[in-house]
Amino acid sequence: MGRYIYHWRWIQDGTVTQLQTVSENFVRISGATTSAKRKVYTRDNLPAGQYDIRTRFKTVPPWGTRYVNATYWEYFDEIVYDDFTYPGTALLALRALATDQLSGSLPKIDVLATRSTVPVWTGSAYEDKDASNPAWAAYDMLHDSIYGGGVAHSRIDYDAFSAWADWCDARGYKVHFYGDSILNLRKALDVIALNGRAVVVQMGNRFTALVDRPETLPVQRFLFTTGNIVKDAYTEEFLAMDDRADAVETTYYDAELDYSRQTVEVQTAGYDASDREVRKSSVTLYGCTSRQQAANYGKFLLLCNRYLTLTATWDADVDALACLPGDVVEVAHDVPQIGYSGRVVTATENTVQMDQPVTIESGKTYQITVRHQDDDSRETMTVGNSPGTTDTLALTSSWTKIPAQYAVYSFGEMNRLTKLFRVLKITRSQDLRRRITAIEYVPEIYDDYAVISEVENPSALTFRDLKAVETWEIGTDGTAQSVIHLSWRGTAIGGWNIFYKQSGGTWQNAGWTAIPSFILYGLAVGQTYTIAVSRSTPENGLTVTVTPVGKEVPPSDVTGFIVQQLGDSLRFLWNHAPDADLWGYEIRIGGTSWANATTIIDGIQENAATWTPPVSGTYTFRIKAIDQSGLYSSNEATATITTSLTTGNIVLDTDELTKTPQADGTFQNMVLCPTDDLIVLTSGLTDQDEPGWTDTTAAITGYAGETFYSGSYETGVYDLGAVVDFTLRVDVTTDSEIKIATDQTYPNRTDRTYPTDTDVSISATAHYSIQYRTSPDGTTWTDYQILSGIVTCSARFFQIKVSCTVNSAATTFEISKIRHVADVPDVVVNLASQSIDAAGTTFTLSGLGVTILIQYLVGVTVIGTTALTPVVNKQADQFTVQLFNSAGVAAAGTADIQLRGY
Repeated sequence: MGRYIYHWRWIQDGTVTQLQTVSENFVRISGATTSAKRKVYTRDNLPAGQYDIRTRFKTVPPWGTRYVNATYWEYFDEIVYDDFTYPGTALLALRALATDQLSGSLPKIDVLATRSTVPVWTGSAYEDKDASNPAWAAYDMLHDSIYGGGVAHSRIDYDAFSAWADWCDARGYKVHFYGDSILNLRKALDVIALNGRAVVVQMGNRFTALVDRPETLPVQRFLFTTGNIVKDAYTEEFLAMDDRADAVETTYYDAELDYSRQTVEVQTAGYDASDREVRKSSVTLYGCTSRQQAANYGKFLLLCNRYLTLTATWDADVDALACLPGDVVEVAHDVPQIGYSGRVVTATENTVQMDQPVTIESGKTYQITVRHQDDDSRETMTVGNSPGTTDTLALTSSWTKIPAQYAVYSFGEMNRLTKLFRVLKITRSQDLRRRITAIEYVPEIYDDYAVISEVENPSALTFRDLKAVETWEIGTDGTAQSVIHLSWRGTAIGGWNIFYKQSGGTWQNAGWTAIPSFILYGLAVGQTYTIAVSRSTPENGLTVTVTPVGKEVPPSDVTGFIVQQLGDSLRFLWNHAPDADLWGYEIRIGGTSWANATTIIDGIQENAATWTPPVSGTYTFRIKAIDQSGLYSSNEATATITTSLTTGNIVLDTDELTKTPQADGTFQNMVLCPTDDLIVLTSGLTDQDEPGWTDTTAAITGYAGETFYSGSYETGVYDLGAVVDFTLRVDVTTDSEIKIATDQTYPNRTDRTYPTDTDVSISATAHYSIQYRTSPDGTTWTDYQILSGIVTCSARFFQIKVSCTVNSAATTFEISKIRHVADVPDVVVNLASQSIDAAGTTFTLSGLGVTILIQYLVGVTVIGTTALTPVVNKQADQFTVQLFNSAGVAAAGTADIQLRGY
């Protein structure tokens, strides 16, 4: 036992100023143990200063063999109590029991950090925005002064970031980024912005976002032609296709798998059927935690890889340059032969003279686009010249604004005036001149939704789901054979053994595989086989029975067939058929079955297509796959949609079977059945098919029972009243069937090629086509042309012809609708500063060079300070403008006049 008391003293300026003793008189340390006994004493909250500390026994300790009195002062520690702060740092507190498992070191801790919002200055105040939106995450990284760039909000283009954020929300783009390493601001912004398909750039002293997204129309002033491109400065470079990737592997961090590093692969269409060496590209999408988003990005890269092959470079003067990187511009130049372009020499109300002659070919529609110099607006007009070479164009209508001298123009066939490019960069070429580098703009690259299979945990799979699929493969030597593709699910140490046998035979070993798939060759067509997959013997494995049938098997039925309306067009999507000898697909419209439907898309080899319907209505589409032997799928896939198309200025909308008089055109081997409102092929009819017929009916008395395999109906001549530009749409509904026939009537038909045939009736194979022709004067006509979708014409008169072909005398063919619709564009004429007589001034439509088919409106704006009120008296071919003062007295004056109509 030891007794002691300890003291300290306060030292100031090297002088002892005070000696104090602790408040306790002494402390007693006692105990009975053979090991050392330790005590710790503390004194809290001492005033700041320097201290001397000493200890001593208060009294002499007892001694003898029963006592241990050796006492040592081992150490003293100073503890500083303080409230530490870590500006801009999130702190993590951990309460854990200090056990030997810590081993004197800090444990590894996994933490899920979440931040829901970031503050964004919207112009008047800070608002909380979604932190997972790439646009707002990039804004915060740029603006924050602690961990970001510290850029003032006045230097950040809020409108650009807000538009980018809306785009990210619409497409479902998210970013979940945790900065656990040192990055410079540029790198951090690139990592975040990549998830939103954009890049943050500095323009002058402001920061904005350039987003890679589809553009509806290029900005109106961005038109580059030979008129504002420096001579000999335009070049093109086509990127090689040979080394392009067939698949993209995107690495991301899956939120559903504890944010582990995962990879998703997206492949090009026809990847499995390609015989060239596989080329893969890998990319890491930091901040992406969604498998779907990673797959979509991979497909986007593949689409860019496929479609973006052309890069163009040209020089332009600074005064002709008004675009920025990322903008979509229009280009016309003679190097790629994209139209004729240059500058206007002179122009009148309905003519324009160019700086070079152009060639106009027969049967084609040409247009000219001019960029006006005063406001950079563009105007496109249709050309009415006859075929030949000229530098002066006569327009089919008047300019809204007459082009000034030296205005930039582009001339060419309709829809081929210019080509779209997206600007990549703008550099300095020389003083007052810039060089633009751009890549072709293809909107299809933004259709990037990737269909991915569900991720399954391999440890949960069992040995199951044995499947056998037969394909017909053609070897390099030209020989073909039936091949059985086996696949199953499961895992096995040491792989699987593959066995097969014929009915009643013994097992044969076909081979071994370490993966859950196997290809079996050499099985005879028409024989039945049992195939076994086993880890050991065939008796202990899974079995499947197959009977190879060779190439008589048609391709697989198409699945996932859907139709969507995009503007005035329809987009078809479907899943690729898995057949190795797949050649393509065919889409038909209408009919009650595949046999009597009409082909609209033939031989397409992608799994997507577009088509423009003629008019609004309900359409049923049918699709089948076609193999390289010309066999179709057994069953068609169908999709139905009701369309609502944009209507223009309709000047004619007629159905031949509902108008009065009904179907008054020309019939060839066809006749009108008025009771059922049908136009039918006379061959195959009886006198009981139309209740209104008698033996003296004029429409059929001339029919002597001949056999016709074709027929047609030609409408009467339709007059629009004047030569105008118009679009023509035709919608036809038909039906066909074979009477008094069975599947034994035609020996060449089999149950595989015509699966819907029975011993009672068979499907018809009737076909029809729609044709049209036009005339400017009702005398000179174009040849009949096939009409599919919507066509653009320039004429006064037109006719429609529907022709049909059947395969037997017993086949009927009925037309229940022939609807044709014509619409014309708006006509706008501006008359500036027109003098108006007190008695009124009359303007004739012919004098203005205007053709009005239906109606027109006249707007008058009086010029000057005198309060005059305009009055317009309209007639069919002219209108009169008169001005009256406040007293109601007619007066002379000046006015601007606008005529608008169609």
